[in-house]
Amino acid sequence: SESLSKELEDLQKEEEELINRLDEVEQERHDVSEALKKEKEISKQLEEAEKAYYTEYCEYQRELLDFEDEKQSVDNQMMYAQAQLDKLKKTNVFNSTGIPYMVRHNGHFGTINNFRLGRLPSVPVSTGPYKKWKHCDGPGGVPEIRGNSTTRNDELLNSLAAAVQTLTAEVQSLKADHASSRQSHSLPPSDVASPSRSSKDVSPRRATTVTLPELRAMDDLADAADRRVAHVLPIASSESDEEADMGALASSPLRKPNKA
Repeated sequence: SESLSKELEDLQKEEEELINRLDEVEQERHDVSEALKKEKEISKQLEEAEKAYYTEYCEYQRELLDFEDEKQSVDNQMMYAQAQLDKLKKTNVFNSTGIPYMVRHNGHFGTINNFRLGRLPSVPVSTGPYKKWKHCDGPGGVPEIRGNSTTRNDELLNSLAAAVQTLTAEVQSLKADHASSRQSHSLPPSDVASPSRSSKDVSPRRATTVTLPELRAMDDLADAADRRVAHVLPIASSESDEEADMGALASSPLRKPNKA
């Protein structure tokens, strides 16, 4: 009986130890569960932070790409503007507009059509490599070249006036030939109606002013005169002192004949 009592006491102690151990394990389990919940919350916060980070990162990447595109565009514009600037620096406005001025420079001197403008005390006109140069002072050089251009425009206007007079004479000659042809056939003038016939009795052939070939020839001559005027008019309009001459030329009696 004593051995059984001792065995029972040992079993009771062991049971108490196991119960205590079980309580400790339960406490550890509870602590681990709480820690797991906290870790899950932290993981969720980290996921949200990571998502926000990548969202912001993607936004910055997009802005960076936009800025790079804009920078590339600005660089291209700068390159184009620089190229245009270099081109304009090498461009002579007088040569580009069709004005017959060859503007150059040689050393310290500017030249227009190989005329040196001005002079320096250190380099007179009659000494040095410039002694064979054609020279004109600055105040008078440009008007001199302007006068040469005006003279050439005057020659063009005179040529135009002569051409207009020639065409007018040819038209008058055609009209005279037509009138003599009507008289040779005993026909009344084209602008006078026959007294013996009414307007209904006049045939269509006799009622016409000119024949068809003559009318076409007169139209061709008038068109040629218009083309000459249109060709020379832009040159003449650039000279302010020639506007009156062009106005007189535009009011000349040369016109196309009226078709009956």
